[in-house]
Amino acid sequence: MRVVSIEDCREEVDALPVEGRGDTALEAEQRQQLTRLRDALHELPERQRQAFVLHRVQELTLEQTAQRMGITVRMVSRHLSRALAYCELRVRYADRAQMQAFAAAQEAGADAAEPPR
Repeated sequence: MRVVSIEDCREEVDALPVEGRGDTALEAEQRQQLTRLRDALHELPERQRQAFVLHRVQELTLEQTAQRMGITVRMVSRHLSRALAYCELRVRYADRAQMQAFAAAQEAGADAAEPPR
């Protein structure tokens, strides 16, 4: 079994553009999203990051990823779905604090929508 850390794909992650000059608004927004994605990858739990890197960056199949990680394909799928969900949210919001504020607002809205018992 080979463990993949963020260091194993450091070049790919660090190659993501961070800031540019003379960008159009769309290019600036895309660069900001790439920066947030890079940050999200650094924030993922190790096993989620490992599954993400093996499957999405190194382009291994789910079966190959499972074999490398020493887990089932189902667990790889779980790690990937959690990693992707986190990355999707993280790209939308500037930082964790903004994500937490959104989650709290969603939870408060859900509580208010529940009928009294």
